[in-house]
Parts: sequence; C-alpha cells; structure tokens
Amino acid sequence: MIAFCRKQPKPPALTRQQALACIPTRAPSVRESRRAPQVIVLSYTEPLHPVLSAIRNALKKPPEGRIRRLELDAMGSTVWDWIDGASTVSDLAIRFSKHYGVLLREAQLSVSQFLRELGKRGIIVLRLPPDDPPTRS
Repeated sequence: MIAFCRKQPKPPALTRQQALACIPTRAPSVRESRRAPQVIVLSYTEPLHPVLSAIRNALKKPPEGRIRRLELDAMGSTVWDWIDGASTVSDLAIRFSKHYGVLLREAQLSVSQFLRELGKRGIIVLRLPPDDPPTRS
C-alpha cells in the first residue's frame, strides 16, 4: 500500500532551447481520417490511470483504454501534416511563422502548446535530438 504513496521523481525540466530542439514523432497507434482538405480527425486510445492499469496487469488482463477522437482545425491539421519525425519543434515554428505570417515568438508559443497537448494525450512523442557525434582531430 505504501508504494502508491511514494512520489516518483520528476524528470529534469528542459530549457527553452532544449524544448525547441525536440523532435515530435507521431505515435504509431494513432489513426487519422480527413473530413475535408483541412480538417483531420485523430483516433487514439486514452491511457488508463496508473492504478487501474496496475490492477488490470495484476488480473492478467491487457491494459485497455477508451478510444478518443480529436478533430483538428485548419492550423492544427497543417502542423500535423508537417510532423515527419525529422523536423524539430523549432523547424515547425519557423514554417508556421512563414505560412501564417505571424511573429516567430508567437509561432513558437502556439506550436509548442499544440504539441504539448498532443503529447499529453499520447498522440505524439517528443524525442530529444541525438547528441552531436564527437569530432575527430
């Protein structure tokens, strides 16, 4: 019973530069369908609460969640289409800034918030960029 009360250590917070350098990648379990050229509906499985998941595991049942749907508007659909697993958050913000004619700082905030929401739902995963390879002398 005590194990449920222990707080898990939080991962260290990323700096702004580190967060902008992250690479968003679509979760393989997410399905997309287009309602119109600029409207995408994402279907994903909502993860179970950790306690419910532990109970299901103890009962030897697969951890299942509810199927959820998220409809993206034109801007969200545009950013979703740009997520390719290679572009960084910063790359997406620059592209967003040019495409919609907004200031870069505003684009960084908007794209970061959008990706954060997708990440909370398990729709995308943010990967840290690989370290630069050591230079040879």
